Amino acid sequence: MLTRIYGTAWNNDKDLEKYLTSIEEALKRDHRKLGKEMDLFHFQDEAPGMVFWHPYGWNIYKTLQNYIRNKLDKNDYLEINTPQVVDRKLWEALEDIRQEDSLRSPEKGQPFFVVAAPGRVCTLFLFCLAPAEFLASFLKTLTVLP
Repeated sequence: MLTRIYGTAWNNDKDLEKYLTSIEEALKRDHRKLGKEMDLFHFQDEAPGMVFWHPYGWNIYKTLQNYIRNKLDKNDYLEINTPQVVDRKLWEALEDIRQEDSLRSPEKGQPFFVVAAPGRVCTLFLFCLAPAEFLASFLKTLTVLP
C-alpha cells in the first residue's frame, strides 16, 4: 500500500514562523466557517459539495454573477449552461479522465457517482466535461477557437 507524505522545508525559523502564521490566518478566513457565521450559506453531509444558500448569501452570489455577466456581454462572450449531473457513459467514454487519479473519489477511487434509476450518473467537479461536450457537438477542430 502506498502512502502520501506531505512536508515543507524552510531555510530558517523566521520563514517557518511566517508560514505557520499564514496558515493560521487562512483558517480564520475559511469560507465554510465564515459562511455559516455570517448566515450566508451552509453545507450538509446529505449533499456533498452542494451549497445551501441563505438569502443574504444568495444576494451576494447574484450580484457577483450579474457583474461577471455584464463584463462578458461587453466583451462579446457568449454564456452557456450545461448539466451538473450526467450519465456515467460520458466519463467512461474518456478513458484518460477515467484513469486520472486526481479526478477520483478518495473513498472509492472513482469519479463521484450517485445512484439514480435505472443506472448511475456522475456529478461534474474540477473539470469542464459538459462544456467540452457542448463544444464537441458543433466543432470539428480546435483551430476554430479564438
